[in-house]
Amino acid sequence: MTHLAVGDHAPTFTCPSSVNSEFAFDTVAGRRNALCFAGDLSSSEGIGLIDAVARLRDRLRALFSRVIFVAADPGDHIDDLSARLGEAKLVAFWDRDGSVARLYGVEGWRGSVLLDENLRFVAAVPLDSGSDHLDNVLAALQRLPAQPPPRTIQRQAPVLIVPSVFAPEFCRALIDRFEVDGGRPSGHMDQKEGRTFTVLDPWVKTRRDVTIDDETVRAEIVDIIGRRLRPEVRKAFASNFTRIERFVIARYDAETRGHFSAHRDNTTTGTAHRKFAVTINLNAEGYEGGDLRFPEYGRDSYRAPTGGAVVFACGLMHEALPVTSGRRYAFLPFLYDEAGWRLRQVTRSQIG
Repeated sequence: MTHLAVGDHAPTFTCPSSVNSEFAFDTVAGRRNALCFAGDLSSSEGIGLIDAVARLRDRLRALFSRVIFVAADPGDHIDDLSARLGEAKLVAFWDRDGSVARLYGVEGWRGSVLLDENLRFVAAVPLDSGSDHLDNVLAALQRLPAQPPPRTIQRQAPVLIVPSVFAPEFCRALIDRFEVDGGRPSGHMDQKEGRTFTVLDPWVKTRRDVTIDDETVRAEIVDIIGRRLRPEVRKAFASNFTRIERFVIARYDAETRGHFSAHRDNTTTGTAHRKFAVTINLNAEGYEGGDLRFPEYGRDSYRAPTGGAVVFACGLMHEALPVTSGRRYAFLPFLYDEAGWRLRQVTRSQIG
């Protein structure tokens, strides 16, 4: 069984394949992929698996999906296998030294590792002799959220939405942590005479916050964000954050029309080091209103699913719209790099 957890990015690799001698795995992004660790494809079972996948081509296409094999060295059978795969419009990676299996933590295991369009781990389906493997793969693919119809986007904020950053049970644990503590009123940062300080003003912001002091929980969050957000931020924004500021769980209540008026997150001396703001929703189905909006880029609002993140540059004007029903819980860190860390050391004395 793979060591990957839901939301983790699949390890990338370059490997000989049935179509070329150096196939870069990351080029298969854009569709949902079942990476089938099939062992010996030249065996009768392997040949049967190739033929069975070929017969499912239309069903897989309807699910915006495909099966890609990872197989042992085919030896003298390479030409025949490559020809058979080519006729079926299928691809196999030749994992001659087992390095791909080791990369995925599946040495000695046979089955399919399911990945979403962004090559993030979704599920693992064992290839057991007593089960119909491909039916199980199709069932797992069918459980994924349906692809919405394509639209022509004419205007949007330059934000990144990443699902499945926090697992549902971790979201629930953070909400429970908040409720045990109860939180305290949250202010916003302002500046006067070169100094940055916190202001409590319910017209600007109505929210309660709890700071996570438990170092074990903090370390878990750092690990999760490093594995699931850093690759996305690097790819989308060509930026590599190295540090996290603020381990805060926030709650916006409908009773007080919890909100945060339009603002930017890096306009004071004490906040200039911040590069990206992150909103990880902990209960996206538990409230109405409360979405993010970026008024410089239109009136659309943004909401990640439970456990998902909205990531955006701190220089973007944004607002948290009033919660009109229920309670909205979110985890709200800032991300920055080593240059930001050096700036923060210089400006730390000007806060408060």
